[in-house]
Amino acid sequence: MNGSNAGIVDAATIKTAYFPGLIFGFRSPSVIASLKCGATLNAAALETVILFLDEVLPGAAASPTVITGTGPANIAATLAKTVLHAMRELYRAANLPLFERGSLMGGDLANGHAMVMVPTNTRALPLTTNALEWLLGVVNAVQGGQKPQVFQDSLHELVTKFAALAPDGSNVPRFLRAAHEIGIPYAELPGTLYQFGHGARARWMDSSFTDETPQIAARLARNKVLSAAILRRAGIPVPEHALVTSVEEALTTATALGYPVVVKPAD
Repeated sequence: MNGSNAGIVDAATIKTAYFPGLIFGFRSPSVIASLKCGATLNAAALETVILFLDEVLPGAAASPTVITGTGPANIAATLAKTVLHAMRELYRAANLPLFERGSLMGGDLANGHAMVMVPTNTRALPLTTNALEWLLGVVNAVQGGQKPQVFQDSLHELVTKFAALAPDGSNVPRFLRAAHEIGIPYAELPGTLYQFGHGARARWMDSSFTDETPQIAARLARNKVLSAAILRRAGIPVPEHALVTSVEEALTTATALGYPVVVKPAD
């Protein structure tokens, strides 16, 4: 658990706590942020921040609507929705496979206090907390009269840092999204591994490799030349193959094989 304050105490403050388990119906670890609106925070500042986020993080998610009215409950609810929207768009812009929307958990809205749950994962936890603090800093600065555009560079830095935490390759995000959409539980494991499911039926996966993938077969399957050689040895007809490492070598080899030819990566 950790706590932090950001920006001008009289405008908006934040304290965060990390929950590594799955609680309140969430299927990923979460950061719970306690947001407190001061007497000076107003809807106009929040609307300016929302428009700024829409400009620099144009995404598919609908922007939050600023709740009309000047009461603390309206301001707190709008701040909470702004935080959830910003975090979702940060993850999306960084291709970080976190698909839950986050949630307003309540709080004492009538007194300007909101609790929000923001999805995260083990790798992204410290940066998620930093991003929340950055966002409150922007809100406070705008409330104090600054233009939000001065924070554009630091926002791009956040996106770049989140992107560095995204899984390598294209398989893992697709697998995780599919699991999320059909309700299969999944969890990070050390290294590049993910676990899909629980208990005896769970599978560990490293990209498209599972804990039951035979090592020799996988090594052969990833090399087209070796795969063809094994199939040919077994009497299965396969095209003639040649491995080349340059354009010139490819042209010479293609002429020797006879056109038409197919060019593919060996891996």
